Amino acid sequence: RAKRAAQRAIALDDSLGVAHWAMARIRSAELDYAAAEAELRRAIALDPTDCRFHGWLSNVLIWTGRPVQALAAARRALEADPLSPYAHMRVAAALFANGRDEEALARLEPLMAIRPPLQEVQALAGTIYASQERWPEAIASLRPLSMTGYPPTTGLFAHVLARAGELK
Repeated sequence: RAKRAAQRAIALDDSLGVAHWAMARIRSAELDYAAAEAELRRAIALDPTDCRFHGWLSNVLIWTGRPVQALAAARRALEADPLSPYAHMRVAAALFANGRDEEALARLEPLMAIRPPLQEVQALAGTIYASQERWPEAIASLRPLSMTGYPPTTGLFAHVLARAGELK
């Protein structure tokens, strides 16, 4: 239904950047990253000031193995909205994708203080800690998400617990 709604929105008004962003998210879920990127580039051409468009482009670029370009897109998201926690998180994710773990964690630190906690921030911090084999920190970041059933982290949390010797 979401795909049909996005297609209909684009058919009714092709100048809506948000409709192209919605279609890009759907194409990403379908693992059609080329189509997602094309939709995002169209959205950005229509509205270069929406940080969500640049941020999601950063995701797609990471998923397609272009971390340097992803960092540039994430920085454009931050330029578009310097107060957006989402934009700061996208920069952190792109830094991590570029092997700059400590810079990524430093970028996440103020975001981890937001209450209620931002699930994506906790998940990214847990992922970075796990990649560094910092199991106590990874567990501390991921445990609250596991309690809520946040789907993207269920497997990662089990992996971290096993690696930390918490599962027997």
